[in-house]
Amino acid sequence: MEQLVGSEEGRQIKCLIASAGHLWMRDYYDKLPSAVRKRLAESAYNICAACLTEEAQKMAPHPGIATYFAVIERIERQLS
Repeated sequence: MEQLVGSEEGRQIKCLIASAGHLWMRDYYDKLPSAVRKRLAESAYNICAACLTEEAQKMAPHPGIATYFAVIERIERQLS
């Protein structure tokens, strides 16, 4: 987990992938399967869909539900 530096807005967020998400998330629309969206909603943490997608694509170019679930679990462990 990285804290962004630079603009005041960037310093107010924690980003798992240390990208400038506060700059490009306004126009970001994910295409996550409904099962993955449900799993994100049930998480104790507010995991960003973009962070999840980027991390899942590191594991598989076209991640499936199992990959997304594995990444969510890994992120939750990191945040615990």
